[in-house]
Amino acid sequence: MDAEFSTDLQQAFVAKSEDLRNLAKLLSERIGEISLNADCADGVTRKFSTIAELLAFDNAKSKEIVRLRMMARSDDFKKRGEIDLSGSKWRGISIRLEAREDVVGRLKESVLDVVASMRPMYSWLHRYDFIWILLAFQFILGLLPALFVALGVYDGSGSASISARTAARALILGLILPVFTIGLGALANRFRNALFPKAFFAIGQSEKRLQKLEKIQGTVIVGFLVSFAASVFVAIWQAWMA
Repeated sequence: MDAEFSTDLQQAFVAKSEDLRNLAKLLSERIGEISLNADCADGVTRKFSTIAELLAFDNAKSKEIVRLRMMARSDDFKKRGEIDLSGSKWRGISIRLEAREDVVGRLKESVLDVVASMRPMYSWLHRYDFIWILLAFQFILGLLPALFVALGVYDGSGSASISARTAARALILGLILPVFTIGLGALANRFRNALFPKAFFAIGQSEKRLQKLEKIQGTVIVGFLVSFAASVFVAIWQAWMA
């Protein structure tokens, strides 16, 4: 009995040579002839007929791989498989398998095991869009004063009337703040994507770039987060003990 399996995983990944070799081996051994199409940063789609040819690609920064499609089919076209690895905002890892039920079941588990090993520790960062997070935070802060008045925490006495100038300033601030928040969120997204890329193909020259990136992540970013968390803890402790 034939069966199909398809899934889309919105996860970040670091695809090393061994990972790509394992995925290609699974497709070629259990499906059939394999082909590989790599979309590169220079706008060129490069085609490889073997995994060895792909891994021999220099992957220079100017033409590094940003998306890789691994496709396989049997000679009788009864078995097909595709693994799409992409760093696009709207894509992640797509898996499509079509074969006998037993083949699909075993292949699915094997492919998912390899894919899981490719997930970096910072993968959770790409589940969120900082623009929406900051806009939600701004909305909550703007809502708090009205909430305090509604709950009777603050009665607003002495400030029932405001001048036209104050009202105009409040209106201007209300129009400017969302634009500023969106810009700040977009900057945070770019910062995350640069230091914690959603997709990284660590082959060729990119292996050295990955080593440098991991040093930055480990020594600078993680160190900053630890020191920031420590300063917040100290501030809370001092406020509690005061």
